[in-house]
Amino acid sequence: MAKKKGLTKLSKRHFSKYLGLMIKDGLVEKLGDNARGKRAEYYLTEIGKTQYHQNSLDLPSLRDETQISSIPQDLKALYAIILYFNQGVNLVHTEDALEYILREFGLSMSSLIIRSEESIVKSDLAEIRQVIFQSPKEDAIVFKDVFLRSDTHERGTTQYRCLLRGITCEAILENRDLRVFRYLGFTSENIRSAIRSLCSLDVLKPMGSMGPTIANEVIYKIDKSIFDILAALDIFHDNSLFSRVESIMIEIWSNFRPPTDGEKQWLYFVYGNKEADRLINNAHDARNKITGGQGMNSDMRKIIRDDKTELDEINKRVDVINEKITEIVNQMAWIRESYSTTIDNHRNLLKNIFETIFPDFFVDLKVPRFGN
Repeated sequence: MAKKKGLTKLSKRHFSKYLGLMIKDGLVEKLGDNARGKRAEYYLTEIGKTQYHQNSLDLPSLRDETQISSIPQDLKALYAIILYFNQGVNLVHTEDALEYILREFGLSMSSLIIRSEESIVKSDLAEIRQVIFQSPKEDAIVFKDVFLRSDTHERGTTQYRCLLRGITCEAILENRDLRVFRYLGFTSENIRSAIRSLCSLDVLKPMGSMGPTIANEVIYKIDKSIFDILAALDIFHDNSLFSRVESIMIEIWSNFRPPTDGEKQWLYFVYGNKEADRLINNAHDARNKITGGQGMNSDMRKIIRDDKTELDEINKRVDVINEKITEIVNQMAWIRESYSTTIDNHRNLLKNIFETIFPDFFVDLKVPRFGN
């Protein structure tokens, strides 16, 4: 294998890069040592020959490398919105249609467990009895609303509403956390384009051959290995890992110190300049109220140290914050260890999501105790 002049405008640097990727992925074999000036020969392997004859080149290493690292920040934000910050898909179906949807997630109504049962609306004329079912991993929550006549308890219509951990473009626009990345003003076409990219990476796939649709929207489901990591990140609970990190940071900024440059950079990326500045200013005002406008300077620290009651109360709060930080750091360490294979297979994609919800500075974060 040799480079031939005039065939392409591929630079020497890019040629070497792609050749290295082909060797890494087993398409090409290199014979010869790496000594400078020594001749090396390259041969197509059987895998390489097969792909060459089929006119189909697949480089997993290149696919993994380019999926996130070479894309702009706004697309990184889109991936985080689609996979982490969306709030699911609400569907209303008959029981038969619901069973079809659940099958695409490897579920059925019989596999769900009852979470609660209560009357949500009750009057002299009618009652709505609601039963909430959920799957063991909470990837599907089904609301069964039975309409009854209050006087005779005669059963009327039954309506099913299913919250799926699938994805549609419109559901992302309507149901996602509107604070996060709102400043980027994503359109439905932006989201559709990002979904297509995630489908090409086998992270998402349409459900069924045609895909069940609501308002002409195809529902995509998340690859199970990716979904398991998202579940471990508590995205299906109100108290998600991101909300816990955000809450801790705001408490630190509002009570102890202003954000560092690295923390500001994270805040501006997630919320944009306007909302980030508002949060920073609110935290500044909160600190001033605590210290009477003096800030947490050395004189103020001395006053606190001299007041044992106040010192103990503040240090109790500090200890609670540090315990929360340790809990989150340990949770992320467990996730990285438990799902190492999936993380390796989708390294850059998950790295971007991790950095958004669990920024690097959080690993070494600690609030110092007063009086120590």
